[in-house]
Amino acid sequence: MEQITNIERLFDFDVYGHCAESEQTFMSALRDELVFHYEHNELYRSFCTRKGFDPHGEFSIEDIPPVSVSVFKNLGATLSSVSTEEIKLKLQSSATSGVPSTVVVDKTTAKRQSKAMVKVVQHFIGRKSKPFLVMDIDPHTEYRNLLGARFAAVSGYLKFANKVGYFLKADANGVSYFDVQGMKDFLTEIGDEPVVLFGFTYILYANVIKNISEAAIDIK
Repeated sequence: MEQITNIERLFDFDVYGHCAESEQTFMSALRDELVFHYEHNELYRSFCTRKGFDPHGEFSIEDIPPVSVSVFKNLGATLSSVSTEEIKLKLQSSATSGVPSTVVVDKTTAKRQSKAMVKVVQHFIGRKSKPFLVMDIDPHTEYRNLLGARFAAVSGYLKFANKVGYFLKADANGVSYFDVQGMKDFLTEIGDEPVVLFGFTYILYANVIKNISEAAIDIK
């Protein structure tokens, strides 16, 4: 029988609940993970040694030495505590400052991320799938390239949708615009069913809310 880890036990608590038991389980899970990296990653062990930190002993969150972002820019692709065969993803930042940060994700971590995402989203929208109004480009069109790194996030959330509408369209010059009438038609079609409005913050403000406000459009 597979041993239940402290990280797995964390999934038994309410997403935003807080109690002495959840705090204790969190610290135990954190210690387990830090010890694992300390024992399986020579670079991290050397870093901890230089900082005078040993996760085997008692510590508080404030005692954990922070790892500089530059480490993930320079070594992120190789900074792993598991074998190459266990690596499932290599995620990169948007690189607004030039050099992207890279984080490798193994199969176990990927499963945990997916499980955590389900729990958090269901906390807000419930277990029943709902229509999603996506304020972004339809990834199935020729303008998918305009999505960039947002594609992965949009695709990930659609597991909670029973019907999807995309309301950021692109003109012949590849310039995106908010399809107000398309969203109105979508809302009329689904009736009074509760919906989820999904979009990245800057797009919601710049492309959607701003346009609705300036055009004095009334949407239920």
